[in-house]
Amino acid sequence: MADPASAGSRASTGYEPFFYASRDGLKLHGRDYPGTVDRLPVVCLPGLTRNSRDFHELALQLSGLAGRRVLAFDFRGRGLSQRDPTGKTYLPPVEAQDVLDGMASRGIAKAAFVGTSRGGIVTMIIGGLAPGAIGAAVLNDIGSRIETAGLLRIKGYVGRPLPAMGWDEAARLLETTVGGEFPAFGPEDWVRQARLTFADRNGMPASDYDPLLAEGFSALTPETPAIDLSAAFATLSAVPVLVLRGETSHLLARKTVAAMQAEHPGLESVEVPGQGHPPELRGEIASRIVGFLDRIDPIGD
Repeated sequence: MADPASAGSRASTGYEPFFYASRDGLKLHGRDYPGTVDRLPVVCLPGLTRNSRDFHELALQLSGLAGRRVLAFDFRGRGLSQRDPTGKTYLPPVEAQDVLDGMASRGIAKAAFVGTSRGGIVTMIIGGLAPGAIGAAVLNDIGSRIETAGLLRIKGYVGRPLPAMGWDEAARLLETTVGGEFPAFGPEDWVRQARLTFADRNGMPASDYDPLLAEGFSALTPETPAIDLSAAFATLSAVPVLVLRGETSHLLARKTVAAMQAEHPGLESVEVPGQGHPPELRGEIASRIVGFLDRIDPIGD
């Protein structure tokens, strides 16, 4: 029998929240959007400090219009997932195993993956750990090479404490911090981003990730070479891939997208104008993702 509370939550939000235990005992969170059993489901994985809220509009479109079941995860230490007291397990291979265990807890063995930044890295790792789990991949502003300039920009703000402020001030803080990469954004866009980025604590914005995540950037310097993920990207060679790149992204270079297309014949790519790292998955971009998945897994196929 369905849990009445879960049914009520799904009716009001479009999804059912769920929790499961990681192999080392952390309580991890995800969202489960309904879909039909005859369509390839979708697994959405967020960026380094982000969470499942980033995928809500995309998930509603995939679930409500395309009939696909969608799981959106909060990695450990982000969103509603429990934090590691040591901070030492905030590693993509650990997060990949968490995702596979979360899929198993919901009865999903294979899915199309939509991975933003860190989530795309985790997707590629899953391609090596469990290649049969991936039916297609959408990589949002991440690829086979990560530019040091982009990582340095992230290092510049990740882990910093959030001063006491209201939502309008939080929106202005985001615009001040990363506005140069999003010239197409207006005031409403920054307010929306603030609501996605920060948790609501008694009506006030609060950081929604473990600041220990910043320790992964401690050794990063301008002399640090770019990260080569070509071997990880090769794990996706047998599945359809769509790459999204923000026009002003410092993390994913155009030459990297071109190299990925040379390595993966048939790879599709879209450059998102007026946005940087990472592009929002809403509006026209969400429709492009829906269309990409419909081409590889048509209704009634």
